[in-house]
Amino acid sequence: MLTLRPTNLETSPVYAHLKDYTVFEDGTAVGRMYEQRPPAPPDALWVWSIFGVGRPGWGRVKTDGPSSHVRGGQGAICRELGGAPVNHVSICRCVGK
Repeated sequence: MLTLRPTNLETSPVYAHLKDYTVFEDGTAVGRMYEQRPPAPPDALWVWSIFGVGRPGWGRVKTDGPSSHVRGGQGAICRELGGAPVNHVSICRCVGK
């Protein structure tokens, strides 16, 4: 299961309201998701990325991309990590704010 936890990175007060998460799979950090700074296009309000990719048999894996919503980014990471179908609500959960 993927878990999102706030990165708690320091940022300018102007952008402090934007969300920024580290993505964990079974307790191991595997990526990051964050809201884009304005003016972001509606279909790319969030950016997701996977790091430390390298499992046997994976082949080529997309490691980043845009999303219009946090759930879309979670689903993309789940797909790329070979997880549950993106329409399965319990594939990911957020921890903290």
